Amino acid sequence: MFGYEFRNAWRRLRARPAHTLLSTGILALGLASTLFLFGAVNGMVLRPLPFPHAERLVSIGWLEPGATDLDGFSAEDWLRLRPNLSGFELIAVDGGVATINIARGDGVKRYDGALIDARMLGLLGEQPLFGRAFSDEDDRVGAPMTVLIGERAWRNDFNADANVVGQTLRVNGEPATVIGVMPEKFRYPYNQEVWIPRRLAPADAFDVRVSARLAPGTTFEQAQLALESVGQRLGGELAESLDGDVLSMRPLAHSFVNEITRRMSWMMFAAGLLVLLLACANVANLQLAQVLTRRRELAVRSALGAGRRRLLRELMIEALLMSLMATAIAVVLSHYGGLWVMQSMIANNNLPAYYISFEYDWRDIGFIVVAAVAACLLAGLAPALRAAGTDVQEALRDGSKGSHGGFFARISRGLVVAEIALTVVLLVGAAMFVRGIEGMLRLDFGTDANPAHVLTGRVGVFPHQYPTGADQARFFQRVANQLSTDPQVLAASASTALPGSSPGGDAGVIAEGQARSAENYVETDVASVDAAFADVYGLRLTAGRFIDDRDNADSLAVAVVDRSLVERLWPGRDPLGQRLRFGRGDDAPMLTVVGVVDDLRLRRPDDRSRPVVLRPMTQAPSRFATVAVRLNGDAAGFGAQLSEGVRAVDGDTPAYWVRTQAEAIRLGRVGPVLLTQIFSGVGLLALLLAAAGLYGVLSFSVEQRTRELGIRRAVGARAGGVVQLVARRIGWQIVLGLAIGVALGLPWSAVLADPALNTHGYDPMIFGTVIALILGVAIVASLAPLRRALRVDPIIALRQD
Repeated sequence: MFGYEFRNAWRRLRARPAHTLLSTGILALGLASTLFLFGAVNGMVLRPLPFPHAERLVSIGWLEPGATDLDGFSAEDWLRLRPNLSGFELIAVDGGVATINIARGDGVKRYDGALIDARMLGLLGEQPLFGRAFSDEDDRVGAPMTVLIGERAWRNDFNADANVVGQTLRVNGEPATVIGVMPEKFRYPYNQEVWIPRRLAPADAFDVRVSARLAPGTTFEQAQLALESVGQRLGGELAESLDGDVLSMRPLAHSFVNEITRRMSWMMFAAGLLVLLLACANVANLQLAQVLTRRRELAVRSALGAGRRRLLRELMIEALLMSLMATAIAVVLSHYGGLWVMQSMIANNNLPAYYISFEYDWRDIGFIVVAAVAACLLAGLAPALRAAGTDVQEALRDGSKGSHGGFFARISRGLVVAEIALTVVLLVGAAMFVRGIEGMLRLDFGTDANPAHVLTGRVGVFPHQYPTGADQARFFQRVANQLSTDPQVLAASASTALPGSSPGGDAGVIAEGQARSAENYVETDVASVDAAFADVYGLRLTAGRFIDDRDNADSLAVAVVDRSLVERLWPGRDPLGQRLRFGRGDDAPMLTVVGVVDDLRLRRPDDRSRPVVLRPMTQAPSRFATVAVRLNGDAAGFGAQLSEGVRAVDGDTPAYWVRTQAEAIRLGRVGPVLLTQIFSGVGLLALLLAAAGLYGVLSFSVEQRTRELGIRRAVGARAGGVVQLVARRIGWQIVLGLAIGVALGLPWSAVLADPALNTHGYDPMIFGTVIALILGVAIVASLAPLRRALRVDPIIALRQD
């Protein structure tokens, strides 16, 4: 029986190819956007980490007031805290991502690596493909260096040599023994290829990240309470607690996809659901129109014995067939959408954690089924109920005379109102992101040098090569001097920052004499720079002097600050000669301000900017720095010379991330630009669907009122009167839809507002633009139906029936 009804439904759909293709296409677009955005939510938020007992894995750290993401521990704090923790089956630490240089023969290659302790692989339930994992002895300070390499590096760079275990390489300039090869599927924490021991010591200058597995039977809430209790008991023994930070936990998955990204993923998915609702509303309108044109046919069939249930079933089978075809198209479109996102990330060196993908799993398949059924019901149920409820006598009596549709008209007009309201909400979201990108493109980073004329590269040195801060500072000065000898180079510098891309670090500072309370400290971005930093990037000096050769390790500790810090610490006073405490500890140094530059932005365009403190590299040395050269023209072609300049100073130290400052700034915009493209695509799709809905309703209204319009024209109605008659009915729907959309869009804009992108909720410019755009589209969508109404021939119209 059902097979027969499916065949009949398919024949009816084939008999109306234009209607079927249009309805299926609209549903496919709505489903595709929803499936694509659910795939993003599933890949980044819902899918668990690929480790055993993933639900029990947590990260532990400091939580700043008002923050959502955890900070790491200092080595000293962690070693003091660790013996006091309970409720955890296993605890491990790592040093995050790291640069690992491996020298073989005459060449050296830089790898994305990580520092992990001897317990990390056990915590994650991973073992080497062959060889062994790190032991406690490997993790001991001063032990011979050992290294684990990933299968991808083993195949590509070691020719899949089965005897690689036991070989001695030069890793970061010192001999290291390969002890194992990790499986290709393991690239913890992000996309790493090489791992070396963390080797935690109390005097370690780098923070540690702590991961743990909850003990069986211990809930997340119980462990969190125990952790807070430990923090309160130790109190002032932990340095970070003095800043008002508290000990806290998060699921380990939140270390890879932070709270902001999770929130944005859900909001994008909500936007996709709104588009699906729009598509279903449009198809419901089209189906209702078809039902009304088939009223006489349905009445005849009902009079001949077709029951209401059978008519309802037939219409729902038609809707189901269209939904299944639309779902098949949507699956293909969403798949290619996922590929586009991944390729965009790969092209911009912005890969997510290795376990994140858009590949289908059972959640995606389940959602596809739910979405297909929902689309069928939303798009087909109201028209089917309308068809099954056709009044036989009224339909046979009216025949095909113009009818306004009664119940149909009310539903249709309501759907148009809903479409316009949803479109307002979606366009407001898209406009917020576009506005943010426009603001990012106009950002003043506080530098005058053309970013395309500045080439940068990252360089790292290691303690066994350059054990003291003075050794490290001398190395980077030699690199800058070596690069300066090239006649193409106008200036060369080494610093820990790259303006518009990354700061060297951060610190809380306070003016001398101020009470050392948490609210008086100002969070700043900090960079160690040399004397040529201002020339390379074109800093604007507004008072005093810049760092120069007088500022060495034995001279007065000095700093150059930007205007925003001056306004925070010394408003209305001369900042030159003022002193600030750099850091919160009792041993924090006092720095004397010798110069002021225009507001300087070191962070990425999508990060909230902070005041800046610049210190001499000789007084605040670092093992990692960005070397930069400024040239007369486009600097992109100078990459080989920059790398050669670094190798000329130390053959075991490569430069990596070699790119122009302009490219570094562009890469910092990749995430927001991608979000803007997705939101804009969703908004434009919504606008297209709303326009199609308006066009369909007006066209159907004109068709249903052809006889009435003919009579009016026959008795002398002017064109203006006809236009007013047709437009009046759609006008109130547009106004009501806009009003509801604005009411919904106002709180939506507040949720999407981001100070880092310079966007604000309730922006009248955004709402005005959206309203004007929808009105313009409504006018364009109305032109063809209005033109058709004006061309109604009274004689032909009166001959109907």
